[in-house]
Amino acid sequence: MLKQQAITYKQKAILILNDKQSMSFSDENLAWVLKILAKGPLTITDIKEAFEKHGKEKSEKTLYRYLSKLLKLGLIAKAGKRITSVDEGILISETIYSRAAKVFITKKPKKFEDGEIRAEFEVAKLILSSIFDKKRGCGICFTEIANRFDIEKHLLFVELLEHAEPEVLEQFADLDWKGISAVKEFVGWIALCLKYDIQDVIKDCYNG
Repeated sequence: MLKQQAITYKQKAILILNDKQSMSFSDENLAWVLKILAKGPLTITDIKEAFEKHGKEKSEKTLYRYLSKLLKLGLIAKAGKRITSVDEGILISETIYSRAAKVFITKKPKKFEDGEIRAEFEVAKLILSSIFDKKRGCGICFTEIANRFDIEKHLLFVELLEHAEPEVLEQFADLDWKGISAVKEFVGWIALCLKYDIQDVIKDCYNG
């Protein structure tokens, strides 16, 4: 069995998602297709086999429905063709699908519920208390500020991405997921610290 394929689609380095695109990740099956395609361009046969390896059998008809939705959302693209020779004079042509970008970045991060106290931020508040005369501070206030900072640093990072040079975006997208996450967090916090006096903002939670 001989296979030849041609990829004609140039994948973007980064795609900043709109609200509708972001919402599609809440659909487990669509998210799985995107996760599978993160490994590289694949045919529907490849995608079907990947689902089966994880105990998630899907018919080709069902997978085509998922791919159709993702195509309409602009999250994937038809990237080329694969020609397989199965016997003398018998050729099978399959469409190859690719993610629209190596890395997807949501435009808006998740916002916590009003009045919510998050355990991780409660612990962070207690660890930081030595900077503020060992005061225990207000948990709700601290969670609200942590959420505000999280949203703000994300938006600042997205804004910097939108103004970055194409070659910089390519280098960013070529990092592994650990590296991408580290850059996103570090750049976001640096941008946030340059915009605000962080300690001045946080101290109100301990003085209130």
